[in-house]
Amino acid sequence: MPSFNGVNIFGKCVVMITVSNPRAEQKNKYPGLSGTERLDQGAMGLFTSVEGIFEVADYASLNAAEALFRSYIDGNAYIFIDNFGNSWFPVKLLSFEPQGRVRTTGGAGHAMRAYKAVFDHI
Repeated sequence: MPSFNGVNIFGKCVVMITVSNPRAEQKNKYPGLSGTERLDQGAMGLFTSVEGIFEVADYASLNAAEALFRSYIDGNAYIFIDNFGNSWFPVKLLSFEPQGRVRTTGGAGHAMRAYKAVFDHI
């Protein structure tokens, strides 16, 4: 089960994709010389894109779930465990974006909304 700082903040239907950032490179140009000099500056870590859905009993619970997720955009790094059980540290939450309108589900008062988030492995 995925978690961030030991808390499952992700809801249901979670999809996580971890990819490498492009390598850093310094490009230099010099007057009178053709071409460019390229200096490799190494790997720039990873980032994980997350998509999920909050499906909860009522609108207040949806608001609380989104507020909890958003509270981790605090500049601090935490332990991140992905949906494969891989443990990553240090990781920061960069963005949290609720998607579209709140929808109701089968039961009276049930609420759901999809979201997207991005985590930076520093």
